[in-house]
Amino acid sequence: MRVIMFGGGISVSKAHGRSGENGKLNRFSLLYKNTLSTTSLILLSCVVIGAFLLNSAAAEIRSVDNKQTNIRVTLIANDLDNQVKLMIEASLRLSTNVLYRPFFRDQSALNEIDLVTDLRKYDNFSQLAESCFLLYKDETSVYKSFAKNNFYVHVNFLGISDDEALNTAISSAREFTALKPESSDRIIFVCPIYFRERNAEEPDAYLCFVSSERRLTERVNDVSGSFDGSWQISFGDGVLIQSGEIPADAKILTAQNESPLSFHLFLNTSQYAYFTLMNAGFALIIAVALLGLAALVTYKNYLPLKRIVEKYPRDSGGDIKNELEYIDELINKSHSQQKSLSERIEKQRLLIAHQLLLAIFKGDIPDPAIVEDIFPFSCFAVITVRFAVPVKSSAVIAAIEALSGGEMTFYCVWLEQQGCFACIAGFENSWRLSESKDLVTAAMELIGRDCSIGSCAVEEMPEGMPGALVRAMSADDTASDRSADVFVANDALDGSLINQITAKIRTGNELAACNYLIRYIDLIFSHDHLSQLLCSELLCQLVRMAADLNSPLDSNRVRLISELSDPAAIYNAVAAIIHELCENIASRRQKNRSELFDSILSYINEHALDYDLDQDKVAAHFGISSNSLYRMFKTVLGDKYMHYLTELRIKKACLYLDEGHTVQDVCSRVGYNNVSHFIKIFNSITGYTPNNYRNKNMKQKG
Repeated sequence: MRVIMFGGGISVSKAHGRSGENGKLNRFSLLYKNTLSTTSLILLSCVVIGAFLLNSAAAEIRSVDNKQTNIRVTLIANDLDNQVKLMIEASLRLSTNVLYRPFFRDQSALNEIDLVTDLRKYDNFSQLAESCFLLYKDETSVYKSFAKNNFYVHVNFLGISDDEALNTAISSAREFTALKPESSDRIIFVCPIYFRERNAEEPDAYLCFVSSERRLTERVNDVSGSFDGSWQISFGDGVLIQSGEIPADAKILTAQNESPLSFHLFLNTSQYAYFTLMNAGFALIIAVALLGLAALVTYKNYLPLKRIVEKYPRDSGGDIKNELEYIDELINKSHSQQKSLSERIEKQRLLIAHQLLLAIFKGDIPDPAIVEDIFPFSCFAVITVRFAVPVKSSAVIAAIEALSGGEMTFYCVWLEQQGCFACIAGFENSWRLSESKDLVTAAMELIGRDCSIGSCAVEEMPEGMPGALVRAMSADDTASDRSADVFVANDALDGSLINQITAKIRTGNELAACNYLIRYIDLIFSHDHLSQLLCSELLCQLVRMAADLNSPLDSNRVRLISELSDPAAIYNAVAAIIHELCENIASRRQKNRSELFDSILSYINEHALDYDLDQDKVAAHFGISSNSLYRMFKTVLGDKYMHYLTELRIKKACLYLDEGHTVQDVCSRVGYNNVSHFIKIFNSITGYTPNNYRNKNMKQKG
């Protein structure tokens, strides 16, 4: 058994039986199978996610212990207004966790921003610059502000003599900062920015890049490799700073510089404690949220059970019944209601199918899409059952429809006018026709009444059922006794006249289609009792054709036609439909022909200079006959294909002659093999020989 919650309500259904005495449910089965299982799943997810995050935090702690942290690299800039902004904007693109500590100073004082923050709070460089004006009296505070256990390396770049070389170095340094470290590295940026009076001896600004200690040597090599190899590079020795004091060689920042470009790499092991604690905090928050979700799910599953218990009165013994017993009763009632509802739905479906079949046989054709929804089969077979003596129609219909199952479905209706039962078998494979007739025969034998059975060939469309019914009646094994009533000419029986009508409509030949319509109406009205069925078959085909053309016929209009009994009135109504369909097809064909002809002209213009571009080749390329291509040119352009192609080639020849090409060269270029023939064609089109045409144009230009 399972309980499914929908909002504040409860829906119950059985699954695999009961437990407990006398089929009563165990008190805990419901809670354990639904509520407790859901809660356990959430708790398990909480444990897994929490363990993963805590393991990541522990890995970072181990990383800090091993001093695999961040190295600061400082670069010199030459122009505070441009280069500082350039480098800061470059660093903004390199990491989601970017930390800044910018410093400013002049000759007399040091302005330091003691700022460690996430750069994502700044929208642009201007906002950052506005925060960078805090004054420090002692310039050594620059180094004391760093945490303990810093690792320092100084790098000098020699040989930079002018601003152009310095700008090139800054550009190369920017490319270096774009280098991405290995996945095990951590990236943090610290940006101390200095400026002094401009001279060739002292630096202007520094930008710091941070990587891991274990890759210090590799990163230094990356730095040197990112600059021009002709520069001289010197590296200071690494110094481990145990406290906040300044390393001996660090005074180079405030004393003399040997180069206008310097790199300073610092290792700081204090930064990652913040990130480690933050990740652990995230893990705790997620765990609490998942636990709260589990508690909420448990509570929401318990409330419906509690409400059910409170609604039921005490039994005669004064004890409250087991609430799960009441749930069991609700489950049984729900199954009973569900079964009753399913039966009603099935009855409604059968009723709709029967009404739809009667409408099809009477010619009141519904939307083909509705027919396909009710009868979603690949093949149909129509089987007629005629009894010698009256029988109860409901018993026969029930016996035939009881055969439904597996890959075959049966529908059966009683046709009063024809005096027979029409059985429709729907299936997926045409070879099941004989099987369906055998099943119907066996079902009729159980009824114990003499009957005759006829069947037709397999139909692929439900709209063909009226004609299929006529053919099934003709195939009835007692047809010889009723030949005068049942016999219909072969043209009507096999649908050849209807096929002729629809074929002529598709070609747009309205007159021929109406001539076949006259023959069909004369034929079907020679058999009054079958005229309605045969007229319905024609209407079905026209409705299908109209739907395929995206211009469906009005169902009321079709129904009114099916109710007509006068042959002349039927002819006028159906002929009007034929006229509309032919006009629709002609309009579509004209549109398609226009698009096709445009494609043909484009193809000819593109290949006009091919010597073998004859009419047959073009027609074959577009999958049409040569005569059709000829008629297109005559209809659209009023010209022949060859004359159009010749004029196109001669226009090209005139252009080549104007460019100074020889007559023989022009002849081969425009698709002619014979020069004398080309001259003759050129003269017939322009009235000049090629040489005369060229001389005339030269005189006009001169």
